[in-house]
This record gives sequence, structure tokens and C-alpha cells, in this order.
Amino acid sequence: YIAYSNGYDAIGFTSTNNWTYSSTRIYFSNTSTSIDLKMKTYTGGWNDEYAYFKNPIDLTNVKQVRIVGSFYNNGATSSGVGFVTSSNLNTIYPTWSKKIDLTSSVKEVITDVSSLKGSYYFGTVNRCDGTARNAMKITEFELIY
Repeated sequence: YIAYSNGYDAIGFTSTNNWTYSSTRIYFSNTSTSIDLKMKTYTGGWNDEYAYFKNPIDLTNVKQVRIVGSFYNNGATSSGVGFVTSSNLNTIYPTWSKKIDLTSSVKEVITDVSSLKGSYYFGTVNRCDGTARNAMKITEFELIY
């Protein structure tokens, strides 16, 4: 099931209203051909921000998630991209139900999610310092049954 592919959006990924943000320092910079979340510069030392897709995704019968994308990690162990069980998004230290290993360069990553049953929230947590950063960029998001 192709949820998102180079601008084709079956589930509302590119609607900025479908995301919850920890602050205005994490924002969408492009939604035409990618889901592109960025961090604004922060001069007060380190700053942790998150964004989660508000609509849970049922992974009960999903075997794998295929993502073509990238993630910039500035050294925080809790930073990443993945799925969490709770819509209580008051934390920058999520308990990842399944973390997806995206790197700073765009590549295809296929992640086994067959052990996850029920609904999960997809999101990203990022750490920023005094320079703007790409938090997460996704050009394809597919659920493989």
C-alpha cells in the first residue's frame, strides 16, 4: 500500500494540520515532492523538537514498512524516526515501538514491523544547535502486507 510517493499522498502526510509539533522551531519546508521537516536555528545551546502524524496507522497485518528518505541526527540517542504507541506527545524521549534507521543521505530502508499489532503514531524527534537542520525528509512511504 503506497501511502506517499513523490507528491502522491493517500493518507494526508503533506497536510501540515495532520501533524503535532513540539514548537514552531520544527516545520514543513516542502510538501510538493517530499515530506520535508526542518529545524530552525537555535542559539541557546541544544534544542530538542518532535513532530508526529496525528492519525494512527494500523500495523496489525503489515509485514514491512518501506521508506525512501533521510534523517539528520545531531548526536542525541533519543533522536530518530519511527513508530510510538501513544498520542501523548509531551516527550522528546519517546519509547520507540520501532525505530527506523534512516541516515543523513537519502536511501531506501525496509523495516520489519510484523511484531507490531494495532495502531501506532509515526513521527520524528530531532536535536538542533545553532544551525538549521533537515530533521526528516521522506519521498516514499509504503506499507507492505
